[in-house]
Amino acid sequence: TLRGIVRGQRALAYYALLRLPVSATLLLHAGAGFFDLDRLVGAGYWYWSAGAELTLSRTMLALQYIDTDHTATMLLGSAATGGRLVATLGVKLH
Repeated sequence: TLRGIVRGQRALAYYALLRLPVSATLLLHAGAGFFDLDRLVGAGYWYWSAGAELTLSRTMLALQYIDTDHTATMLLGSAATGGRLVATLGVKLH
């Protein structure tokens, strides 16, 4: 974190995810979680995401929005936090 490096210590992360199959090829999902770093650096942060996944034959295309709270920016910096739109393309090779 921006508050220092912590090695050899455990951190806890809690995450809940809802996956809703809309059809045989379309899946919607939303989730939220908390990364508990209180013992390590005196703070923790919330994160969440929502998106959709389309699967056709051997190809998967996903689009999701991922975001964090202000505490994450204070701990990790703006380059690693904040809202982002993420697209993923996957191909099953065999």
